[in-house]
Amino acid sequence: METHNDFYSTPAKKSKCQKKRKWREIEAILDQRSLEHELKEIDEFFQLDELERV
Repeated sequence: METHNDFYSTPAKKSKCQKKRKWREIEAILDQRSLEHELKEIDEFFQLDELERV
């Protein structure tokens, strides 16, 4: 049998993990965008299609 505190603390823990996962996903997207931007600066003929094939 769960206690009153355990019952209400469980969703908060899950929510915290979900927020961390979302932030990791956001950071990964931002990293990818910055990498694409840097590659465009290096190679003016850079094509996004080539990056997606790799």
